[in-house]
Amino acid sequence: MQASERHFASVFEMAPVAMVITKGDENRIVEVNAAFKSLTGYTDHALVDRLADDLQLWNDAAQRVELETEIRERNGIRGHDVRLLHKNGETLDCLVSAERISVDGTPCVVWLYQDISARRRGELELVEAIDAVMKDANWLSRSIMDKLATLRNPRASAGTTPPTTELSKREREVLELICQDLDDAAIATRLDLSRNTVRNHVARLYAKIGVNRRSAAIVWAHERGVGA
Repeated sequence: MQASERHFASVFEMAPVAMVITKGDENRIVEVNAAFKSLTGYTDHALVDRLADDLQLWNDAAQRVELETEIRERNGIRGHDVRLLHKNGETLDCLVSAERISVDGTPCVVWLYQDISARRRGELELVEAIDAVMKDANWLSRSIMDKLATLRNPRASAGTTPPTTELSKREREVLELICQDLDDAAIATRLDLSRNTVRNHVARLYAKIGVNRRSAAIVWAHERGVGA
């Protein structure tokens, strides 16, 4: 074995990140490191020379097939969100990266799995806590609401907003005025509408965006750059 290959083998086994080497179009497992065995609960005997399909390692087999195709087309992938399954059935949230390599002249793929399960649980707990506060948030200032909205959905502040529901021009106008802290009477005056008409617009708006109170509508709007 060449010195570079011996060095790679040593780094592979001692790496704190879970790693797997597969070969062939079917991605048969040929090597796993200690971190991967610790992550998934499997032994060498259970993993080596097996297919991921045989072991049901991936929660979404279709996603694995898509990533394998991308690896063949682009020679690698970086930082994809995936879910693995522990031997005991527990779901593991991971970031996976992979790269095509050659081992003893054989085309292979090295996979790296970063376990982010604890971080993901923390994010979900934070969202639940913020949602609990927002259930009765009429007393919160708009600046605090903006900050809570950003914490609840950090992707929005990074410029990656979730898909928006199609709103009519009038519904968008009503939503923007709600974000300005106007009540139904003030909105009716601003738009030259009756209060009953405004209430109907608000009801349809709430139904479309899936909320049932003004504070939640404001958060929904700010997450999508409406009324900000």
